[in-house]
Amino acid sequence: MGLYSAPELELLCQQVVRDNPELAGRISADSIGVRGIPAETTKNGRNTVITLVGKPGKGFSGECTVYYDRLTLSDLFKIAPRVYVPQTAKTVRDLLPALRDLYGVWLSDSSVQSVDAPIKSLATPTRINLTAYNSVCYRGYIPVDYLNEAVGYYPDSGPGNKYLLAGDSTNGYFGHVSQQELFTFAELNNLIRPDVSPTKMTFEWLKFFKDGKIVYLPTTGTLTATWTALYQAGAIFGTGDAGPYPDGIEPVDQALIVTKTENNKTHYYRVSVPVSPDLSKATPLWLISQLGDGSTGGDWANDTTLTRTTVFFTQQLLTGGNPVKVQRCNMHGGSVEWVTLTDTTYWWPVLEEINKDDIVLPLADVEGDVVWRVRVIPNVPSPQPDSIRPLAVEVATTDAPRPLATTAEQVEEPISPIVVGEPNVDTALPLSTVSNSVGTVRPMVVLEPRVDAPRPLPPTQAEPPLKTDLATANGELNGF
Repeated sequence: MGLYSAPELELLCQQVVRDNPELAGRISADSIGVRGIPAETTKNGRNTVITLVGKPGKGFSGECTVYYDRLTLSDLFKIAPRVYVPQTAKTVRDLLPALRDLYGVWLSDSSVQSVDAPIKSLATPTRINLTAYNSVCYRGYIPVDYLNEAVGYYPDSGPGNKYLLAGDSTNGYFGHVSQQELFTFAELNNLIRPDVSPTKMTFEWLKFFKDGKIVYLPTTGTLTATWTALYQAGAIFGTGDAGPYPDGIEPVDQALIVTKTENNKTHYYRVSVPVSPDLSKATPLWLISQLGDGSTGGDWANDTTLTRTTVFFTQQLLTGGNPVKVQRCNMHGGSVEWVTLTDTTYWWPVLEEINKDDIVLPLADVEGDVVWRVRVIPNVPSPQPDSIRPLAVEVATTDAPRPLATTAEQVEEPISPIVVGEPNVDTALPLSTVSNSVGTVRPMVVLEPRVDAPRPLPPTQAEPPLKTDLATANGELNGF
């Protein structure tokens, strides 16, 4: 049937004309209609039969039964196509223009079953089967994965996807980020217990906007440690001060900051754990709830890859009893219990981007190998030539100034001062000039102009030349 981006009736007419060339120019989408609906058949080696009816005045009259083949959509699309739709999409009808623009399949509203069924566009793909219904060109169904179009593009948002998939720039969701793009499990382990060889954990990061700031959360609990070990690493409160701490534990500023450089720009992240199991808006656990509960989708996505039942530490302390206890819970905000400071539990770090101008960055230790040591240059006096002596300066003993006497071995006579006398001015004399090549210069004498009187030209008389009679020339002409 060639290209499939045309309306279905037009595609049907093209197939009829192809098999019946004598109908060219008579059968078109403007000149015919269909009676009833297409029916399945095996007659004439075709899978569909339908009756065409001519429109009066359009070049074709009467009825015509045709046998042809409809396309089976599941044969046309072996893999479910992925269709991006705006967040305003509400029904199956809203998927059809995107499917036509992206894959060139023109399914009309009347040829799809349950076209008004509601849909919910999310940041994660949702599978739906678009089933052909009384379509003159297609039969069967096409599986489609639809999801949100990007809400916006944020090139300076840090590692991971730069397209916001759901929500907005206050609270929103970017998608998954690999360990290699952000921080690996080994790097996290070195922050807390560098002396322990970790068992590799498989997880990814989730990238969000939280209160207008970039936040990363892992898809599961990472390494296991005690609450005390996390506190001593500065990874519990993220407040910059020691925070509330139990008796018997040395206070440590909770200011663990990690950095990641991407495209020559360094991003700074403050490390902490969830404050509590609170699911109210803009808390870390609320962000997770927007991705669904593992079976039912949330407002942003339906992410089934998260390990939501893993328990991890929060910031809550119970200091009234003995021993002191700390709180832990899971991503649902459930399984809340109180354990001791020495109990081991998963660490679920919250990485929140901060502005480096708002913090005091610690000094970094610099290590290196000495390849050249600075040496002191010895001060060796330079020998002076014997012939050079400093000048001896005599100090005057009288008030009257006099020139200083100086002596040197090179000068036998003392240096006398210059005597300045009275000025001697001679009477100005005229300059005499002498020329080596000419005598005395004399002034030029201007005489009266001499004018000759005009004289008449003497007249002359010209005699005209004599004419020669050719009869007397005897064949010769003088002058030639």
